[in-house]
Amino acid sequence: MTTYLQDPERLDTNVTIKMPEKIVVEYVHPKGWAILLDGNLVGTITEGGTDYVSDHPMAEASHCKYFADAGDATDWLIKRDLLKTKAYAELHKKVKKAKKKEAKET
Repeated sequence: MTTYLQDPERLDTNVTIKMPEKIVVEYVHPKGWAILLDGNLVGTITEGGTDYVSDHPMAEASHCKYFADAGDATDWLIKRDLLKTKAYAELHKKVKKAKKKEAKET
């Protein structure tokens, strides 16, 4: 089991990125790895082409999205921008640079 704890990322006075605070990647024998976002289980039923997040408990999750590998679950989270990655640090740097440039111009 892997647990990620995240705080909201404040990029600017007007921009705050709110991520799921607690993400758990947990193994469910024999099905595979499942993801819980703030206590809600990620499911496979799609509505409008996107995965939905069902209510927990895991025992009642007939449509849970399972992954063969914990790395696949982490990749799924990264592709959907649910985990803080280096991209957020780069975005923060660009916002700071833009603010400095705007301040010099005024």
